[in-house]
Amino acid sequence: MNPSLDQSNIELRTFTKPDIDSLNKLLNDAGSHGHRDWPDKISDLRSMLEFPRVQPHKNLVLAHLENKVVGYAIVEPEKNIGRSVVGFTSTSADSATLGKLLNWGTKRASQETPIAHIATLNNESRVETIIKNNNWKHVRKYLRLECSPR
Repeated sequence: MNPSLDQSNIELRTFTKPDIDSLNKLLNDAGSHGHRDWPDKISDLRSMLEFPRVQPHKNLVLAHLENKVVGYAIVEPEKNIGRSVVGFTSTSADSATLGKLLNWGTKRASQETPIAHIATLNNESRVETIIKNNNWKHVRKYLRLECSPR
């Protein structure tokens, strides 16, 4: 086994403002995933992270492997409905990184609300496998509807 892929080498660090470029690159490399459409531009990403519910200084971590950002997890508390939305992904081929991000996200979510909601897209079978292996259950399917002009 390649020691650089060992989960113990993955370090989770709380997001800080200087991390914005690394986060933006990660999101662009990861492509479409999870519960939200992340913006392409850094200025739009910065605005999104300033939304009051997000609070990235405590609700966003980046996974570092050998000084490279390879994943993230975010928790967005929705206290008015008693749930926190957990989003995460990794560009690392190592499933342990996803597991570590899932564990951080669900632990952080439990500090805010009694229910954690994790959304995945159809193309995220690896993420769904990690979620199921951690004893989470699939409870419903949402359809993403789009309207296009005729």
